[in-house]
Amino acid sequence: MKKLIKNWGSFILVWGLVATGFAFVVEYNQALVSETALGVNKTYPLPIGSLRVEKMSFTAVCSSATLTTDTFTDGVASTGTITISSSPVAGFPGAVICINNQCVVDGVNWFHDPLGYSSGTALSIAQAINIATGPMKGVVVATVAASGTVIYTTATSVGFNYVTYTSSQPAMTLSNLVSSNTIGYASGAMTGAVASAVTLNSPFINIPNHGYGVGSEVLYTTNTNRLTGLTSGTTYYTIPVNANSLELSATSTGAVAGLYIIPTTATVAANSYVTKSTYTLTPLTILGSTTSYKWQVSNDGVNWIDYTTTAGGVAVSSVTILSGAYVATGTVNSWDFGYIDYAYVRLNVVAPPTGEVKLSVWGSGNHSNP
Repeated sequence: MKKLIKNWGSFILVWGLVATGFAFVVEYNQALVSETALGVNKTYPLPIGSLRVEKMSFTAVCSSATLTTDTFTDGVASTGTITISSSPVAGFPGAVICINNQCVVDGVNWFHDPLGYSSGTALSIAQAINIATGPMKGVVVATVAASGTVIYTTATSVGFNYVTYTSSQPAMTLSNLVSSNTIGYASGAMTGAVASAVTLNSPFINIPNHGYGVGSEVLYTTNTNRLTGLTSGTTYYTIPVNANSLELSATSTGAVAGLYIIPTTATVAANSYVTKSTYTLTPLTILGSTTSYKWQVSNDGVNWIDYTTTAGGVAVSSVTILSGAYVATGTVNSWDFGYIDYAYVRLNVVAPPTGEVKLSVWGSGNHSNP
């Protein structure tokens, strides 16, 4: 009997809460904003009408962005050498030198020096490589060293190694030798290539876990001018493509619009790009006026008004990050709208003029269960 009375009492209490409108069903409980580095003004709309939400509350946490200086490189081209150690007057009948699976042949593409000078033979081989067509065309640039007997081969693009081959190893010695035999055949490789972090002739720069947001301000610096399209000592604005790559824009509005810069390189000359160049992106410190929040409401999602006390809502609030200061723990603001009689609500964020903030806003909304 006591158990029956207890259960019946619980039923009456629950029914009473429902009947009087005190029971609510949570329809929204998640992040409205999650920015690790916000450097541009932005709005975050929420269609509370379609979510069947009547009451809303939000909590915001704002602090300085924890960005660090990043570097990227333009890569290294592969290189190799061919040393002409002897050049008999009779030459090397049928001798071949192959790069990138294409061969130049003695007596066809190049000619041994008729007086037996190694320097003359080396010059002829270098010229043959430079005018070659097919797989070798545009891939390798060849020059002759001051000694006149060493041919330098440099790739015209970074990040790729190329197979090399000679049929007269005793007289034409390959650097980066892989294997040879007693007959004189030898294989090697143009080596040393390092892939570029910049996808040349496209806007992509690869920086793992960069953490930048849209419009993050970064100071670009470098000691070389090999990467054209970007100017050292200039501030650019990031366009994150994903967590590991980004693009750069000349202005913050351009970053928002997706207007990127395409870095390129000058023509690769012989023996250039043997070492990689490093480029640096340094995030700027927060300067200037405060970062502010403004709540707005709308019934059509087009025409918005500030949700102030006079509009029947909560007062406009702001979070202050002092000029030049670093705030690690974050400033917390909370808003409880109570009942809100609009179809849309949005947070309008004004970012600092310089630098980026870390901002997260969590919202909770419910409706009555009559």
